[in-house]
Order: sequence, then structure tokens, then C-alpha cells
Amino acid sequence: MKKNDYTLVKINKNAEEPEELIFEPLESSHSNHKKHHNSNTSVKKTSNDVFDKAEESEASSKDKAAGKATETTSASPEPSRKPLSRKAAIAARIASVSGSIICGICMIFLIAWVTLNLHPDIYLSSSGNSGLIGNILATITKKTSNMKGDVMNGYLSDADIIKKIYTIPEDATVAPAPDTACYGKISYDEADKVYDIIEQARRYRLLDEDERVVFTTDADLYARGEIEYYLDETILVLCWKERINNRVVNISEIRIADGSQLRRKLTGDTYGSGVQSYCSSLSNQANAVVGFNADFYAFRNLGITCYNRTVYRFGESPYGGRKAYNCVDTLFIDSNGDFHYFERGMEATKEEVQKFVDDNDILFSMAFGPILIKDGEYYNTTSYAYPIGEYYDQYSRAGIGLVSEHHYLYMNVQNNGSHDEIPRATLQDFAEIMYSKNLEQAYNLDGGQTGEVYFNGHVFNYVDWGNERAVSDIFYFATAIPEDERE
Repeated sequence: MKKNDYTLVKINKNAEEPEELIFEPLESSHSNHKKHHNSNTSVKKTSNDVFDKAEESEASSKDKAAGKATETTSASPEPSRKPLSRKAAIAARIASVSGSIICGICMIFLIAWVTLNLHPDIYLSSSGNSGLIGNILATITKKTSNMKGDVMNGYLSDADIIKKIYTIPEDATVAPAPDTACYGKISYDEADKVYDIIEQARRYRLLDEDERVVFTTDADLYARGEIEYYLDETILVLCWKERINNRVVNISEIRIADGSQLRRKLTGDTYGSGVQSYCSSLSNQANAVVGFNADFYAFRNLGITCYNRTVYRFGESPYGGRKAYNCVDTLFIDSNGDFHYFERGMEATKEEVQKFVDDNDILFSMAFGPILIKDGEYYNTTSYAYPIGEYYDQYSRAGIGLVSEHHYLYMNVQNNGSHDEIPRATLQDFAEIMYSKNLEQAYNLDGGQTGEVYFNGHVFNYVDWGNERAVSDIFYFATAIPEDERE
């Protein structure tokens, strides 16, 4: 088990050490006052012989005439503080007034900045407020509402927006419902319009300015149906078909704003439920923007199953020269949506795997495999026989890949119900197809009739034999914007 380490480098600058100051303990106010008084009137003998005898004689004669003893002091009494002159008082008053004016100007600039820079989806209610405060809140609300139109029209850059962060609670079994107005379709003849959607995602700052997008019109697009998409401030989904290595590939590219938007759903929201359901039904129940069949964990007892941070399935019975838990590769996904692999043949106890889950903030796993790409490198799928997945057969395939953080690519190879002798793929064929998209990670999922993409109320890809298969689980991507925050 491995975990990626990251090093945070901090640069500190040492300031010069201040001069050491010694403070004596405080005394009572009376003794302190007395001590202070004595210090100001204490008499010291000078060690520097600066007075000549004539000066001493003159001082002595004057003292005798006054009838007093004479002493030479080295400390003079502290001069009394004089009141400020009229000019100084006027200058101080002007400085005070100027400071007040400057503070007022700064406050005006602050209010103006807040008015112009609040995120368009942060709404302030002025109900219950009256007078000046109510008017200010109402003005800010109106400005921020108008700002959204400016952003949509491209008048403001993404740098002018304070991005609001949305998350979905980890224990939520239902995500916020998708906004139906955010779905759309584009014909393959007008595929260039997809770039407008991508550019809008950049203005939302959902995509970084220089972030690579997999979709390109330079690909050999397979013009069956339409290109479909969903876009709001927290999620972008593009679904299209293209030919790769003479195979028809259904591709779904997903970019989310937060890791909580990649989610897992089991039937009954419970591990071990005997109920099976269609991907379409589970996606609708969860409010998925897009849903995919996963590993169909209830169909077999291989690999490691983790759900809601708990390791459930960890079979130790012998299987194919190994044990049930380590005869296949297991994909773990953490709360940030990052991938972790437990590779075939690795040894561990259930307690050690649970510790791995705890230490790496793992939410759930999928156990099918094998690994296709690891850390950007093609994973050799021909060096051994994998125990599941019709390894060497031309078969419908499905897999999930990681483009970069919060950026995913689901790929599915099927013949799309055509009769033009389009082949499916061996596992090695499929690995090469996924590798062609320059992914950081990629993992093979259950294919065949299980491989399914459910999007905008319908099955996007052709499913083998033309019918959905009842399964035990899906994974899906959801919007994070609460329904009550939409216009």
C-alpha cells in the first residue's frame, strides 16, 4: 500500500533580535511613587573634577550667606510640561479631522469593492432591515444579481469574481437535483459550439485557464445522435462518441469543483442489500447529473469492498493461487476524489486495510480491474491472465480515468447496436484506447451489459442486447448547488 507524499516548503526570514530590556518587579503604588520621587532628587558626587577652587569658594560663600549647606548634584529635576501653543493645537485638530476623513473614504471604497466583487450566487436578504442598512443591503443584492448577467455576457473576467465553494454532505444519500436548464445538446455538424461551453466553464472558474480538456473537434467524431452536455458553476459534463482504433467509444468527460460531487450509491443505501435495480433508477434516486454502472459488487466475492469508510468485503478464501481479496486490483477513492490502488497480490490483514482507509481518507472502493494506467504510465495488461472480465475476448468494455484533480474521463467501447461490423475490444485494446487520452490513472470496470451511461433522463450509450441490466450499485457525479440558491 502506497500513499503519495507531498512536501510543503515554507520560507522564513529571521528578523534581528531586539535589544534585551530588564524590568524590575512592580511594587505598591505608594512605594513606587516614593521610589520614583527619590530617584529624581537623589544626589551624586561627580567624579570629574570640573570645578576649580575659585568656583568652590564662591559657591561656599553664597551658601553660607543663605545659611545652607552646599552640595553638587548631577541630576536636574524634570522640567514641567508646557501647554501646547495655539498653532500646535490647531495642527493637532487638523490631523484628527484629516484622519476621520481618510477613514470615511476608505469605508466608501470598501463598500464599493464589496458591491462589485461579491459572487453572483451569494444573495443577501434585506428583509427585516430598515433605513440606511436596509438600503445598503438592497443595493448590494441588486448589484450582485446584475453582476451575474455581466459575467454571462463576458463583461467581467473570472478574476473579478469571488468563487463560492459548495460541498455535498458526506452522509447525504440524495444530492441536489440537477437544474434541467443546464442540460443541452449540440449536433455533430456544429461541434465547434462545444468550445463555447468549455469557455463558459472557464469563466465560472470551474476549469483553470490553462487546464487541458479532452474533447476536441480534431478527433474522429462518430456522428450518431448528438453531443450532450451539462454545465453549472460546480460541474461540467460532456458526452460524445468517437472512433479510436476502429472502435466506437462513448466518452463522458466530467469536471467537478469539489471531491464531494463524486459519489457512490448502493441499492437500499446499505452494503449487502439483496435488492437490484437499474442504473437509471439509482441515478434518478440520487439526483445524479450523470450515472455509471460500477463493479456490480454483489455479483462476485472478489476484491475489497469499502463503503462509507468501512471495509466490508475482505475474502480470505483461496482463489486462483491467491486469496479472494487480493486476486484482483481494487480501486479506492478518497474524499477529494483521488485514486488509490490496492494491487493484485498485495498482502494485508483486514485491520491493515481499514487503517489504510482511515489514514488516506478513503470513502469507497470498486473491485473489478485491472489497473490500466498508473501515474501516467501504461500498465502492462498482457503479463498475466486476469481472473475476471473475459480478458482476451472481443467484449464491451468500460473504465474510469483521472485526467487531473477533479477531472475524470469515463470510456465505454460498444458497437452501438450497428451492423457495420464494428468490433468491440480485448482488454489490451481497451487499455491502449484509454492510454491514448493522456490520463494520469485509469481502471477497468465491469463491461458487457453492465457498462452503462445514464444522462439527462436516458441511456446515452447502446447497452448490449438493448436492455439495462439490474445491478447492485453505481457511481455518479452530482451538482453541488442547493436548489434554493438558484434563480
